[in-house]
Amino acid sequence: MARRRPNSGGGAAALAKYFLLVWAVALGALVVLHERSIADEVRRDWAAVEGEVRKDWAVVEGEVRKEWAVVEGAVEREAHYLLDGMKAPPSPAAAPEKRDHAPDHHTFATPAAPDEHRARKRMFATPPPRVATAPPRESCSSIIERMRYWSRGETHASPYAGYGPKRKYLTFEPDAGGWNNIRMAFETLAVLAHATGRVLVMPPPQRLYLLKVTHAGNTRAHHGVDAFLDFDALRGALEVISISQFLNETIKNDNTRRHLKGLAERATNGGVIARRQLREWMRRHADVEPRWAPLKECVAFGPCSTHNKYRHLTADKFCTHTRRVRYVDQRFAGAPWVHMTTNASHGYRMFTHWYTFLLFDDGVTDLYYKRFGRDRLKYKDEVFCAAGRVVDALTRHGETYQAAHIRRGELQFVSVRISCEEWRDALLSFGYDKDEVLFVLTDEKDKTWFAPLEEAFAKIYYLRDFQEEVSDLYDPNALGMVEQVVASAKPCRLFTGTFFSTFSGYVARLRAYYGHAADTFFYAAPKAKHRVLHDTSDTIHAPFYNREWALAWNNLEEPLPKDRPPVWPLPAVVNVTDIKARKERYPKDTVARIKAADAAAKKAKFRPPP
Repeated sequence: MARRRPNSGGGAAALAKYFLLVWAVALGALVVLHERSIADEVRRDWAAVEGEVRKDWAVVEGEVRKEWAVVEGAVEREAHYLLDGMKAPPSPAAAPEKRDHAPDHHTFATPAAPDEHRARKRMFATPPPRVATAPPRESCSSIIERMRYWSRGETHASPYAGYGPKRKYLTFEPDAGGWNNIRMAFETLAVLAHATGRVLVMPPPQRLYLLKVTHAGNTRAHHGVDAFLDFDALRGALEVISISQFLNETIKNDNTRRHLKGLAERATNGGVIARRQLREWMRRHADVEPRWAPLKECVAFGPCSTHNKYRHLTADKFCTHTRRVRYVDQRFAGAPWVHMTTNASHGYRMFTHWYTFLLFDDGVTDLYYKRFGRDRLKYKDEVFCAAGRVVDALTRHGETYQAAHIRRGELQFVSVRISCEEWRDALLSFGYDKDEVLFVLTDEKDKTWFAPLEEAFAKIYYLRDFQEEVSDLYDPNALGMVEQVVASAKPCRLFTGTFFSTFSGYVARLRAYYGHAADTFFYAAPKAKHRVLHDTSDTIHAPFYNREWALAWNNLEEPLPKDRPPVWPLPAVVNVTDIKARKERYPKDTVARIKAADAAAKKAKFRPPP
């Protein structure tokens, strides 16, 4: 069988296709390289053109600026002559030429030269509009000076401070309530520390109820009262130290001091167990641990049996028939270390105003501590600065404005939780003007709830409308304090608050400090409390904490005498503290009674209607 010869035509065709493919690829590469070179050349040319254009534009811009400067100068000179009532002197370029013969009356005026014509055209052309610059922002120092209600520099040595060692301490446990409850308790403790000549020891910072907004300066939202109160002003009259400094000064054993400082550091960083251990240690080792219940007792420095020019109440009238008098003795006044316990379940809580709980036989001292509360226990300057800017914004609509604190949050008293329509009717009945600005302080998040109020008042504002004014505030948790100052400032004509709210109560005291009359403050509900603060007498009664009292600011500016009568010495021991054995526990029947009362209250609250 004959062998078949291989077909050579197929191989030639494949080779041709291969060379054709190689040629196409090479051609494509050449095209790409050529296009790239063209693109690079275009970029270089464009860069050169752009550079020339920029140079030409710079030259043109310079010429324009020069011409505009000439025009602006001419306009200013023309305005200067017009304002002074003077005729502008003729330009040397426009002076008539001297002629050797009389002028020909039949000849026309010689037209102005082109340069002079352009100059005149530029002179009377409308200049381009300028961007209006905002007025310089007022400094905080000048705002604070306008917002000031406190005095400077008055000091007073308590006649009850000389008992015991020269260096004594007062430690305390902060209140567990909201900010204004904490502030109220701290005011009482600060006055007590100063009156007994003690160093006030600050506990570790902690998270305060409702003040939980974190920010760059405080990522854990832990605060002490020094975060919002002006401790520079307080330290001008009272020495205040940290818990770590207190441990350094009082604990001699190195191991014990190191352990306790570790607890304090962990408590500062949010350690709940460390905070409890440190608190229990202080309760066990303090020299005196008063267990005072402000609703059941009051504290008197001296007999306070007669009134005088500076103190109008005796101990009997001050404590009323509902409280017994606790007379401060030398043991308490001279104890090296006093620790104030807070136990709300058993009533051991400084939930009261200092001026309704502490009474001083020496009338001058009693009056001084009212000024101490006004001048030394105030908000930080930054709060007054932000509030001052808001006040300025509100008064752009008129010289005065009105304010109302509408508490809608977790307030437990049902009698003061009223509808928006009831708020509207109450405000109008108090003399509020529908056309005057109304500033609303509120914790209500639902904007639609205020519809009836916004329909009644033409201009109503909330703090959220003034973001720019409060943008410099150091801590967003202080916005409520800004609201309090705005509602208290001098341009605020009327204020209506929520009864039982210590927030509204503090506004009443601040308004009195600013000089507002008593009849400019109202409560929206209940009706029996509408004008309760119009009473300007020194009378007080239980439960004391639910409002402020005129006793805090009456006769506040009475001049202090230069010659003072001698002060009664304190009694040796009258058991002012009712100190119990340190290991003694609370009676079981007391705890059971409290639990039973709580259970009955809950049952009554959730009982379905008949």
